[in-house]
Amino acid sequence: MVQLIKQFNLLDKVIIANADFLFLAYLEYKYPEVLTALEGFSKKKVWIYNLIPKNFKTDYLSSSYKDLTDDEIDWLKENNMISKRILYHVNSKIIDKFLRKGINMIIFDYDSSYKITF
Repeated sequence: MVQLIKQFNLLDKVIIANADFLFLAYLEYKYPEVLTALEGFSKKKVWIYNLIPKNFKTDYLSSSYKDLTDDEIDWLKENNMISKRILYHVNSKIIDKFLRKGINMIIFDYDSSYKITF
């Protein structure tokens, strides 16, 4: 996987996401240039995140929008990590809510009712 990312010059375009912290810690140690995201992150897991040595922390934290709380948004802002939060399963009915709160990394569930204007 890492070989393909490097071969096609995708280091700044691909994020390897996984819920297995040990796998991600290995990637961070062996290939620090590869972007990683810890899946399933929530406010309940902040204490675990704080125990992770800096060199092993992933580049991003991600989860379904349903797991994001206002307390977590406050924690992300206090720790200058709001730009490192990825939300998925977001749709056209709720996207504005998260954009207003400062979340700008979103995996959008497409539905044909959403109108994109440029």
